[in-house]
Amino acid sequence: MTARPQRRCLQPHGTVARYSAGCSCLSCCNAWADYQKLRKAERKEGFTRIVDAAPAREHIRHLIACGWRMRAISEQSLVGFTTVHDVLDGRRLRIRRDISEAIMTLGPSARPTESTALVPARSTHRLIARLRRDFSLEQIARAMGISRSSLPRPAQRSVQARTALRVREAAAQLRGGVAA
Repeated sequence: MTARPQRRCLQPHGTVARYSAGCSCLSCCNAWADYQKLRKAERKEGFTRIVDAAPAREHIRHLIACGWRMRAISEQSLVGFTTVHDVLDGRRLRIRRDISEAIMTLGPSARPTESTALVPARSTHRLIARLRRDFSLEQIARAMGISRSSLPRPAQRSVQARTALRVREAAAQLRGGVAA
């Protein structure tokens, strides 16, 4: 049996988005099965789980005014970026109740960690150089869950915070759990 092709996905395992990206682990398959059961139940109920998107739209606007970015709202609420964008732009006038609740649970005071924020790349490059003494670039990239071509380039002066974190996690994994 061949594995399903898997695209890069920022969502955690056990989500429909991760399953849709090609992951076929048990938790992602269970999330997909639960999602299908929910859709079937919604069809039987006559889509009573669909609500007006206006409150969520206003809440997204409020979060943005408080300094949140749409990408952070999407990541923290586990709602797709396109959905958040479409609700904000008014392209979606009605959304599922669970999506509305996920957006509404975000508070303006709980600022998210900006995973896409840029940080200096020097320590990341040093850690990759230390790892290269014992491991190939392919092994490092595989431990990070990316392709070799997606590794930070030596000429880069800054990298995203999540990339720096992934390199540290890969280093710990490759070294047998010892923190880098």
